[in-house]
Amino acid sequence: VTPTPPPLGADNGIGVCAALQMLEMPPSFKLPPLECLFTVEEEIGLHGASELEGGMISSNAKYLLNLDSEEWGQITIGCAGGGDTLITLPVEHSAVSGYHALELRVEGLKGGHSGLNIHEYRGNAIQLVVRALQTVLKAHPESLVASIKGGDKHNAIPRQCAAVLLVKQGQEHGVKECVSNCAALFKNEFGKMEPNMTVSIADATATQQRALSPSSAGSLLTMLRLFPHGVVKMSHEITGVPETSHNLAKVAIAADGNAYEVLASSRSFIGESLEAGVHFVSGTSGCVFHMFQGRYF
Repeated sequence: VTPTPPPLGADNGIGVCAALQMLEMPPSFKLPPLECLFTVEEEIGLHGASELEGGMISSNAKYLLNLDSEEWGQITIGCAGGGDTLITLPVEHSAVSGYHALELRVEGLKGGHSGLNIHEYRGNAIQLVVRALQTVLKAHPESLVASIKGGDKHNAIPRQCAAVLLVKQGQEHGVKECVSNCAALFKNEFGKMEPNMTVSIADATATQQRALSPSSAGSLLTMLRLFPHGVVKMSHEITGVPETSHNLAKVAIAADGNAYEVLASSRSFIGESLEAGVHFVSGTSGCVFHMFQGRYF
């Protein structure tokens, strides 16, 4: 089965099939003693592996082969450790009336796996929407941000993001012109990398009765704009391989409606660099959020 694009988890399925096939080989095949270990929920956070107790694995095993790989005929000699960061940012809302609600959307990006495609500098839909929002708010400071939501899984580069803007009556044309200019800029910036990218703004389908306070909107958008995303360092040992990277994966309002949750994933070949990277993401984000209260970078 070869769908395009390939789904997350297909590599795990292939590894399971390969292991089961080896276990079913007839005695005529001269194989060393095999011990196969299967863990669950790798794609959504290595939940099974994190609960693994060392005593479950035979002490006689000399080699460990990790079959979680994507390339046929290639052997992986190392892999990136990963760590997730969930940042909760409290926000304030206020009731609104007399505004025209517009929905801004960035869609059609390639996205991809944060462990495979981060070095290709593909577009991040969250950051593109934030850039467009900030452009609008600088040109039309009376406008308000009602909501923003983008991304999905922690290990996927966001392919789409949407935000709802509240604009004063009569300013709709100017706001749409700002977004159109951003669309042309993004197309020129990403060129052939994102040929299917679309940037659109149209009337919102749902009625908006509240919006983020200007202070909360300014802090949230600035934090997302400056959020660490992409390759931090390439390996000096293996040419062309990212050593440490971050992925701004998801932003959405929290269940209680009083905060926004921002999810990021970090990866590194080096344990100390991974730990430092996770602390850097959380620390930098917190500093930016508090330093830029109500201001746009």
